[in-house]
Amino acid sequence: MWDKLNKLSIQVIISTIVVLASYLFLYILAVKPVPPENAKLIDILGGIIIGSTLTAVMGWLFTTSKHNNRQQP
Repeated sequence: MWDKLNKLSIQVIISTIVVLASYLFLYILAVKPVPPENAKLIDILGGIIIGSTLTAVMGWLFTTSKHNNRQQP
């Protein structure tokens, strides 16, 4: 089973987990009320999760897969 996993498969799995976790975080923010004393902290953490982490993982996935699909001269 493990021998069928290649680098691109692992990247897709990690990217999917990060995207789903980001959407879960946004859903929880929409459903549960945030206490006023924690509002700034949640804003900062949300920006970090959505802005940097999600962007970095997606960039890692698509940049690496483009380099792997190039033909060697």
